[in-house]
Amino acid sequence: MAQGVTVKVSPLVMKWALEKMPVEKCAKDLRDKAFSWFSGTEEPTFRQLEDFSRKTSIPFGCFFLEQPPQEELPLLAFRTLRKPGGEPSRNLIEVAEQMESIQDWMHEYRDDQGWTGLKLVGCMKDNSVPSAIAMRMREDLEMKESWFRTTKGCRDSFSFMREKLGEKGVLVMMSGIVGSNTHRSLDINEFRAFTMNDPLAPLVFINASDSWSGRLFSLFHEAVHVWIGKNSLYNVGFFTCLEGNSSLEVLCNAVAGELLVPENLFVAYWSENSPLSDAFSRIDFLAEDIFHVGPMVVARKALDHGFITTAEYQEVEERQKQLFFDTKQRPQGGGDFYNTTCSRLDHYFALALDESVKEGKTTYTEAFQLTGTSLKTYEQVMAKVKEGVR
Repeated sequence: MAQGVTVKVSPLVMKWALEKMPVEKCAKDLRDKAFSWFSGTEEPTFRQLEDFSRKTSIPFGCFFLEQPPQEELPLLAFRTLRKPGGEPSRNLIEVAEQMESIQDWMHEYRDDQGWTGLKLVGCMKDNSVPSAIAMRMREDLEMKESWFRTTKGCRDSFSFMREKLGEKGVLVMMSGIVGSNTHRSLDINEFRAFTMNDPLAPLVFINASDSWSGRLFSLFHEAVHVWIGKNSLYNVGFFTCLEGNSSLEVLCNAVAGELLVPENLFVAYWSENSPLSDAFSRIDFLAEDIFHVGPMVVARKALDHGFITTAEYQEVEERQKQLFFDTKQRPQGGGDFYNTTCSRLDHYFALALDESVKEGKTTYTEAFQLTGTSLKTYEQVMAKVKEGVR
């Protein structure tokens, strides 16, 4: 079709597209053009619509509909915090859809393998005592109360817990972008993590745009949702990770806090004679050298015990906020493609998928779609996964 041929777009669809447009990522001239299409003063050409589709991540086919597509995201019903607007971004929708595809594939695979429902999913749904839930989770995961003594920091603790969950059948996926598109970063202000429960393939997704301490807390928080059997879309702010607006979130935060920083061990460490006289130094020491968590988790424990004041807690919060927004402290992009891709995938899922491909039960095309790889990169990614689990 000729480049200059214009397309008549339904005003309702154009209005919907304008609402979906990520303003901060679209140049003013593109926004102005879109408004002229909506008002009817101009009509877009195919080339202009293709450009608009690419820059807004709105599927090209949507512009030929009479009515806006119905995009439902069931996870929105499980948001931690209700925020104004409430509409999910295209990025969140597509990531959730991709995770649903992975979960569906894994459910079918495990069903074919003769798996029965995982007993841990929803096993504590009728319990509201944080210490009891934490104890059950430690038993199921075969974790000692002092498990953190075997790790070296937040990142190492994250890997430890991810592996523990994987051993018990919980898929843990992690990425800071949509698929393999490095130009579509996931917004930490929209969500930090989510959980989709399933009897055979419960899945936790972690937003890798967060700091390692943030990812660590999110992983523990979302794991609690698996044991309670409730889905979750964790969308609290950066530094209010221990605040919830519902009894369920308060419970999940309390359990996560107990698993990360056990009550009795915290009190003992805090009370020990220490050369660290001020509260801030002690919080940093316990967070970094003892429990291997972010300072906010320790600060909240200290606040709950009356060891620090609300003002001191808020000071720790403000300090962590400044550290995060320091570019040197924020998660960095780039790096080796294969290592990065492997870090996004749950390796139990990746190994199962590769086995199915080799047996001819799953096509390479489907495997490429599920893993965000291609004919050129798939085998190298799988080799990296296998190398990492030896």
